[in-house]
Amino acid sequence: MQQALAGYREQGQTEFVTFHQAFGYEDFVEGIKPYEKENDQLGYRIEDGVFKRMCRQARQAWLAAVSGQPAPVALQLVAADFDELYERFAEDLRMRLQQGSPPQLTTRQGMPVEVTAVDTDGTLTLIHLNSAQFKHRVAPKWIRQIYDTYASIDEIKKVYEELRRLGGPNASLQWAIFNALKLFEQQAAALVAETFNTIPQAIDIPRFVLVIDEINRGNVANIFGELITLLETDKRAGEDNELTVTLPYSKQSFSIPPNLYLLGTMNTADRSIEALDTALRRRFSFTEMLPDAQVLRDHVGDHGVIGEGDDAVDVARLLEALNSRLEQLLDRDHCLGHALLLRVQTLDELREAFRRNILPLLQEYFFGDWGKIGLVLGEAFVQVSGLGSAGRYPLAKFKGYDAAGLRERPVYRLADVASLPAAAFQAIYAG
Repeated sequence: MQQALAGYREQGQTEFVTFHQAFGYEDFVEGIKPYEKENDQLGYRIEDGVFKRMCRQARQAWLAAVSGQPAPVALQLVAADFDELYERFAEDLRMRLQQGSPPQLTTRQGMPVEVTAVDTDGTLTLIHLNSAQFKHRVAPKWIRQIYDTYASIDEIKKVYEELRRLGGPNASLQWAIFNALKLFEQQAAALVAETFNTIPQAIDIPRFVLVIDEINRGNVANIFGELITLLETDKRAGEDNELTVTLPYSKQSFSIPPNLYLLGTMNTADRSIEALDTALRRRFSFTEMLPDAQVLRDHVGDHGVIGEGDDAVDVARLLEALNSRLEQLLDRDHCLGHALLLRVQTLDELREAFRRNILPLLQEYFFGDWGKIGLVLGEAFVQVSGLGSAGRYPLAKFKGYDAAGLRERPVYRLADVASLPAAAFQAIYAG
C-alpha cells in the first residue's frame, strides 16, 4: 500500500489530513474564512477545504480521461474556487470575442451592456449599448468581493447601496458581471452532470486518494455533514442513483466523483474517544491491521534475528511472546505494533526501543500494577526493593503512627534497560 500511495503522491493524486476535536466541516468541505482587504480592513470569503479540493481534482481527471484531452473550459468549473472560476469565465469571454460575437450582459434594470475587451489579468472593458461613447473597466478584485459576500444574485436586494458599500466602480456593471459569472457557474455544473451520466464504465480513470489519519478522533458527523450519504458507491456522480447536494456557504451543486477514494486509519485501543459514527461506519469497509511478526522477519536483522551466537535475539519471536501475554491479560486491541521494533538492527537499538516505546506503553497499560508488567516481561525487567535492600532507608519516627507494617511493603521499579544483557530479552520468549 505504501508503494501505491507513493506513486499517487508523485502524480499529485494523494492528500493527507488528520482529524481532531477542533477539525470541522469548514476545514474539510468549505467555510467562511477571514482575510485582509487592500485597505487593511477585515473581510470574509468562502474557502474550499481539503475534501472539496480533492473532489474537484478527481472530477477534472475523470472528464479528461473521457474526452482523451484536458477537460473543456466549462467542464473544469464545478466546485472551483473564485480564482479558477473567474479565469475560466474570462477565457470564455475572450473566446467569444475572437469568434466575432461580443458577449452581452444585462444589468439589474434590464439594460444591455457589451464586453469589448478582456485584459490578461481578467479586467473587463464594457460599454452600455445605449451610450457606447463611454467605456467602463471593472477589475476581478471587485467581483471577488461580491462573490465572497453573496452566495447567489438573489441575495443582493439594494444594488447601489450594497455594492457601493463593498467598493469598486459602477455598481450596475458589477451586478451584471456577477450575474453572468453565476450563470456561467450553473451552466458548467449542469454540463458536468450530463457528461457524468454518459461516461462508459470501462474507461480507465485516474484514482485520487484522501488519507484520513485518526478518523475517529474528530466528530465525523459534523465534519462530513450532508455529504455522508454521497459517500455510498451508488450515490456517486455518474452512478444510477447519483445524488447532488447544495453546499451551505457557496450554494454550489456538489457531488462526489467515483474515482476519489477515502482511506481512514484509527486505533481501536484508544478509549478516550467515542466510537466511529454509525452512519459513517455503514459507508466504509473495515480491514483490521494486526501486528505482523513476519514484517520483522523480512526487515529486521537476519530473518528477524539480531546479533550472533549467545547474544542473538529473535525480535520477531519476542514480539509474538509480548503480544500473546498482553492478549491474555488485556485484549487484542492492546497488542504492540511491529512498527515499534521495525528499525531495530542491534542490541543497543533494541534496548532503546524498550526504553522509549515499549516500557512506557506497558506502564500506561498496567498503571501501578507492577506484577502484571513482570508477567509480560519477566523478572529481569522489574526490580523489587524490600526491607534491607541497598539504598532503602528506614521510615522516620512519627508519634502516634505505627509504621511497623509499612516497613515490609515492597517497592517496585523498572530495571535499567540499558544495562540488560541479551539473555534478558531472550528469556521473554524462551520460557
